[in-house]
Amino acid sequence: MKLPDPLASPKRGRPQLPKAEVRSERIVTLLTPSQRHRLTRLAESTGQTLSSVAHDLIAQGLEREENPRKKDI
Repeated sequence: MKLPDPLASPKRGRPQLPKAEVRSERIVTLLTPSQRHRLTRLAESTGQTLSSVAHDLIAQGLEREENPRKKDI
C-alpha cells in the first residue's frame, strides 16, 4: 500500500503574505502608566489588540511624515 505524498496534500492555514507585507522586525518601547491606560482604552473601544493599535498608530505617523499636509496660505 502506497502512502499519500504529504507534499501533494492541500496546504492548510492562512496564506502567506507577500514579502513586503511580512512583519518581521521587532521594537520595544516603554510607556507611562497613563499612556498604557489610554492605549488600552483605545484598543478596547476599537476591538483591537494593544499591538494592533500601536502598529496602526506608528503606520499613521509614518504616513503623515511621508505625505505631510500642505498648509493653506
